[in-house]
Amino acid sequence: MPLDRLRKFPTAGPPNDDPASVKGNLSLDQKQLLANILAYHIAHHPGSKVFANEVAGNLKLVEAYIRKSDVPTDGGVKTAVAETVHEVTTGEGMLNVHGSLAGACGVYFLDLATFSTFFCHGLVSRRDASGLSTSMNVNWHAPAMRGTKLRIIGTTLSEGRTTVCRAEAYDKTTGQILISAVHTMVPFEKSSKL
Repeated sequence: MPLDRLRKFPTAGPPNDDPASVKGNLSLDQKQLLANILAYHIAHHPGSKVFANEVAGNLKLVEAYIRKSDVPTDGGVKTAVAETVHEVTTGEGMLNVHGSLAGACGVYFLDLATFSTFFCHGLVSRRDASGLSTSMNVNWHAPAMRGTKLRIIGTTLSEGRTTVCRAEAYDKTTGQILISAVHTMVPFEKSSKL
């Protein structure tokens, strides 16, 4: 089964250890699996030496949705659109010398948020969304200073030979957009129709 590999991942620890607190229309099992997948990719476990896992371990999944697209494909079929929302507060280890969110850290958060969205879509299409990034176009709109609570929204745009997702990071308090990106990846396995 396509999701069997993902179901073997360890259960997510804090801050993603309560799937019932995740808003959205996924089942509790799907929310738990999505949290487990996120924790696995961050390598959020004691003794991990994976890049930036200490700061990324603070990224919290707060919402996950599957919706029907308003735009039909060429064949007239409306496809599913996944959306995930993550939150994290900028703090020590995430900042550059100017006291704002370091570029590499911001891109890493968007990368994790878009991959989470790809996996959310994969859960309902019953496929493992693992793949390789081919491009990520990032735009910075404003700095995120220390203590800024980021709200990162990822939305799938297309699925097929390549999968494309959009992500925006906002200041949760003011609503100001801080970073936006379009991320393209190639899935390891072929997509299936919903």
